[in-house]
Amino acid sequence: MLGLRFPRPKRSPWELLRSALFSCALVLISQFALASVPWLFPSISLLAMLPIAALVMAVTILLGRFWRRLFDVSASAPALVLFNLLFMWGVYITVIRKAVPSLLDAVLNAECALLLYGLYRIFSSDPGAVSFSSSTVESGQNEFDTLNVQFENSPTLSRVRYCKNCKTGIKGFDHHCPAFGNCIGHKNHRLFIILLAGFLIAESSYTMSSTKFLTKSADAQRMEVSSA
Repeated sequence: MLGLRFPRPKRSPWELLRSALFSCALVLISQFALASVPWLFPSISLLAMLPIAALVMAVTILLGRFWRRLFDVSASAPALVLFNLLFMWGVYITVIRKAVPSLLDAVLNAECALLLYGLYRIFSSDPGAVSFSSSTVESGQNEFDTLNVQFENSPTLSRVRYCKNCKTGIKGFDHHCPAFGNCIGHKNHRLFIILLAGFLIAESSYTMSSTKFLTKSADAQRMEVSSA
């Protein structure tokens, strides 16, 4: 039964390029749409902006689904995560950075750089794949369902599960993570937790930096109005 590892499903370079470009376009449209909310409604409170931002995001998602069917192209979840991170970092460097203290600036830049490295590591890492025989490949999904039952009854392979996305068995299988483009198993589970914590910290730092920037911008505008 053991002896052959399933390769990941491969896509042509053209399909990968189309998917990446479509993902990049979705990120740019959604981010600029969200950024337009405070510019279009500058007088309302932040709490009142939240439902408007949610509506804008919902419309963007619906447009993305329409374009996906129209152009027959699918977005890549890992590419969406990557481009969102790059967009956030780019906006921070070009717009927000000047209003942020040097310590927070160093922390946020380090976080973004480490997250990029972490994304590469978890996307290319081995989650704990095991091998199967070619007869198991040809027998289909029903054989894998039986195989999972056998794994549960085995003291040495009790935590091995078959992932239909990666088409292989994963030791210590937790789940398949579309956002990171890989299974989460015993070899990369710790990295997965670290990445989740890193994204939460980076988002918190970015929100804090954005708040400082907006506060300073509002103060500067009030000073200009009062001086005029």
